[in-house]
Amino acid sequence: MTLYSRLLFLLSVLMILIVLVFVTLGEADISIIETISAIVNKLFNIKTNVSLSKIVIVWDIRLPRILSGIIIGSGLAVAGVIFQSILRNPLADPYTIGVS
Repeated sequence: MTLYSRLLFLLSVLMILIVLVFVTLGEADISIIETISAIVNKLFNIKTNVSLSKIVIVWDIRLPRILSGIIIGSGLAVAGVIFQSILRNPLADPYTIGVS
């Protein structure tokens, strides 16, 4: 296993853990175990002891916000890399060519 694949694996596991932690944060008190149970309940149709309101909070409110933040952040990172590679300048930013 190369260094890059180990790093990618470690960062992927860290991302999953961070998503699980941030899904538990909010006005409604939901533990990590209940979060995992709600996700398993919805994905694999396995009945768990989590209330329907907590499943709705996790699945319909918190997870879409977190996942859209991850996707948007990844898109912005890719756009920055594209700017830097097109301009051949490692310090290029949107103000360089006036797209800000």
